[in-house]
Amino acid sequence: MTLPELWAALTAGEALTIPHHTNKFPQPLAWDDDDPGLRRNFEIYSAHGLSEAYDPSHPLAFEQSEFTNRSASARTGVSAQDAWMQGLRLSTIAASDDHRSQPGKPHWGLAAVRAPELTREAIFDALHARRTYGTTGQRILLDFRVNYAPMGSEIALAAPLPEPCAGTSPECGERAAATAALAPRFEVTAHGTDVIEAVEILRYSEPDGGFRVIQDLRPNALDFAWSGRDGGFRDDAIYYLRLRQRSPVRGRIVMAWSSPVWVNSRR
Repeated sequence: MTLPELWAALTAGEALTIPHHTNKFPQPLAWDDDDPGLRRNFEIYSAHGLSEAYDPSHPLAFEQSEFTNRSASARTGVSAQDAWMQGLRLSTIAASDDHRSQPGKPHWGLAAVRAPELTREAIFDALHARRTYGTTGQRILLDFRVNYAPMGSEIALAAPLPEPCAGTSPECGERAAATAALAPRFEVTAHGTDVIEAVEILRYSEPDGGFRVIQDLRPNALDFAWSGRDGGFRDDAIYYLRLRQRSPVRGRIVMAWSSPVWVNSRR
């Protein structure tokens, strides 16, 4: 059965399909075939390894995992960043992805879901709404918002951005001030299970050519709250956050990845 045939047999809102450990597959995935009603989430990390982006030197890469037989990270086309850059609206989860009847180990991956109540229905609805994030297994509490919209949201700026202006004239100064006032505003709240060492906010837009770190914060605390703006915002953008704690658990570094927020500039 092909994936489109599987989707044809399912009903949106009653089922979800989640691609898992994609960076382990040797061939690029065909993202062209997509059903956004059934594919809402993405396994960014599991015991097999990390599928955030191609980086075989990363401590969580497939090359560093001893969970299964030795594996290599795929170079192109199959990471979370690849999927997002190709236009897919997928939130992040993590999972143990274990075949040994030992789910939930503290270093094998955990899906976090922001739901209004602890019921199967509310959790499923939150997965479908992309109100999720993933951790390497620790129960880190994380909230990342852009213009007050929760992770997994698609939003537009309240007003169109002014056209760029080069120079030092008063008109250019007014345009720059207006752009700064409209720039996306971030709000981050995190509560760690250990000291939070680093929090990075990443952005993708076509002028950037790829994802880049635009905020590198060093809380060095168990609890962290921060707000700020993207002063370099110029075009439609995708934002997400990744967090790292100080101490490893069972030999693996501890991380968390928010779901993205997609921002339309309305230009």
